[in-house]
Amino acid sequence: MFVGFEEGHRIELVKYHEPISPTGDHPMTATGTNHICFNVVDIEKIHTDLTAQGIEFVTDPIITQGENRRQGIVYARDPEGNWLEFIE
Repeated sequence: MFVGFEEGHRIELVKYHEPISPTGDHPMTATGTNHICFNVVDIEKIHTDLTAQGIEFVTDPIITQGENRRQGIVYARDPEGNWLEFIE
């Protein structure tokens, strides 16, 4: 599964079946690279689209309304347990 833009940068989320990928359960606060963050325009649409493609989200979108703009955040995990963060 690819996350990103059709005409730009994309990241492929892969789970190997042969050989079997180890399961990851790294806490978000662990030292080292343990997550990637995507800046998106419509967090609810991303949540809906990726859920339909089988991505399991750890949280529902959390939306706050600032004085001049709306902000949102949602967390998911890829097939190997790595954290994915989406912000609007």
